[in-house]
Amino acid sequence: MSEMIIVVIAIVLVLVVAVMLYLRSMGAMGSIGTATGSASLASDGSLLLTVSAEGGKITIAGIVLDSPTGPVAAVGTTPGYTAPSSPSCGLSAVYIAGAAGSTTAPWVVQNGKAASFTFTPSSTGGCSDVTSIIVFYNSGKVLQISVG
Repeated sequence: MSEMIIVVIAIVLVLVVAVMLYLRSMGAMGSIGTATGSASLASDGSLLLTVSAEGGKITIAGIVLDSPTGPVAAVGTTPGYTAPSSPSCGLSAVYIAGAAGSTTAPWVVQNGKAASFTFTPSSTGGCSDVTSIIVFYNSGKVLQISVG
């Protein structure tokens, strides 16, 4: 009887370790995703940013629109950057894999898919001052995109 209890305990321990290893490896797979992107100004003064996930899913925590004089706008968690009190360019639409998404971070983009962010000029200015965009993703990774 005691041998059977020991066998059951051993099987349970093996299963717990296997589940822990599986969950840990899935978390690591999510963190190896890499973001690529492009950005362009439209004729109406809006800015279109596209970010794609490669090699795994990515979680975008924040986006900074930067200019030579400092940040024009910041959305979400942007370590080291503070949004201006009256941004001249604001996030107006988000599409993830073609479906409308929330304008509030974070945004999850699955492997092989893309997210599009549309920033539109406000009454205090425009998006034309933006020269680069900084995307913070996967808990510490950073992607810098030149606008052009």
